Amino acid sequence: MSIIALLALVPVVAFAFEKSLYAGVVTSINVSLIFTSIYLLVSPTEGGHGTDVAEPTA
Repeated sequence: MSIIALLALVPVVAFAFEKSLYAGVVTSINVSLIFTSIYLLVSPTEGGHGTDVAEPTA
């Protein structure tokens, strides 16, 4: 699902070569950050999501 976010790099590369390489680099960094955020959001976590009930100590 988050792989779809990487499809946004296609127009970024086209924009970088046609208009401004600097703007293309900045935009590709933004797309990479968004991809990483989405990937971390939907990826499974180790040990669950913290819904374990703590046992009473007394």
